[in-house]
Amino acid sequence: MRFLLSLAAIACAALLAGCYGHGEPADPPVGGITATPGDQLVTLTWVPDSGVEYWLYFGPGTTVDVLHPVSIKLNVQPPYVIGGLTNGTTYAFTITGRKDGGPGGSPAPVATAIPRPDGYEWKIGGGAGTNDLKGVAYGTAYDIVGNAGTLFQSTDGITWTQAAGNWAAMAGVTNVNDIIFTAAGYIAVGDAGLILFSADNTNWTAGAYAVPPAPAQNLNALATNGSRVVAVGNGGAIYYSDNNAATWTAATVPAGTGNLYGVAWASTGQWVAVGAAGTILNSTDGSNWVAATSVTPAITTDLRSATSLVSTGIYTAVGLGGQVATSTNGVNWTTESITTNDLLAVAGSVAGTGLFVAVGQAGVAFTSFDGVTWTARTTGSASNLFAVVNGGGQFVVGGQAGTTLYSR
Repeated sequence: MRFLLSLAAIACAALLAGCYGHGEPADPPVGGITATPGDQLVTLTWVPDSGVEYWLYFGPGTTVDVLHPVSIKLNVQPPYVIGGLTNGTTYAFTITGRKDGGPGGSPAPVATAIPRPDGYEWKIGGGAGTNDLKGVAYGTAYDIVGNAGTLFQSTDGITWTQAAGNWAAMAGVTNVNDIIFTAAGYIAVGDAGLILFSADNTNWTAGAYAVPPAPAQNLNALATNGSRVVAVGNGGAIYYSDNNAATWTAATVPAGTGNLYGVAWASTGQWVAVGAAGTILNSTDGSNWVAATSVTPAITTDLRSATSLVSTGIYTAVGLGGQVATSTNGVNWTTESITTNDLLAVAGSVAGTGLFVAVGQAGVAFTSFDGVTWTARTTGSASNLFAVVNGGGQFVVGGQAGTTLYSR
């Protein structure tokens, strides 16, 4: 038995020696590591040295024991993203370095971070021209549209390039007020009934009306349920398309409906459209609309944008004077004012923690999980903000004179 134990000890020692080989420990990176929080994730960065293999140690709390870590990742390089974390929980991180398979050196000073939803912390993005930006969408890329035929595109939501292809020829100098992404591609709408669509984000085609309107109204907003697309606009105009934006048919709308500025659909099956003087319309199919009869307390201020949360189906609309309207079913609404600034756009997160982000006058931004309780966020911008979208792991905002913001 003693002989067998001796053989086992010799084997273990040989294995350890093989693991370390003839390498040596390496110093921690100069400047240590930086931990940047995101939505259920943390991104770690450092300045790596050539030929050094880094091991990462981390766990909840403010300290890390490299001899008994909660979690360990081998052979990592910056930037390194750790996902699956819990928002609101503090995590601690450190790394050690080694060369040629040697033992780890001294750990870097511990860095901590608290993951939080996108929409909490904001940065100024690159400029997208000089015109006001009125709509933004995320699909195969980020598209942002605005006044005087503006369309800029981005792969990261930060750096923007003016659109190529035939966009300029099709849009001219018409104000473009909104854009969305569907399974068939991008769809944009604007003043004087402008409708453009593209499957490849380069070659654009004009949509056609089943019955051409006279006069054509400005179209202000778009929404889709996956198969039908609805556009709303001035004078109570509502149109829908079932063939990927090629042909549009006028919906039935209550007589006397004023300008409509926002539209949304949720998995509850209800469409909602919002607009001037507190107008809220409902529809189960997007083609036949009725006025909402349960709005408490009643409001008379313009509602400028509407959205819904994928995770909960809650609808939220925002408007002038900081007005917010919320509904769990699209039919019964409650209202409140959360700021004296006008709120001009709202979007809901499409994945992860369900979160509304509302933006507006003078760079204001607010977040809410339920559409009822809102928290002010600092954007670093004093520009009016007209558009917001969630996608690609971040919120992206468009605003006055080509201003863009992002939060990830």
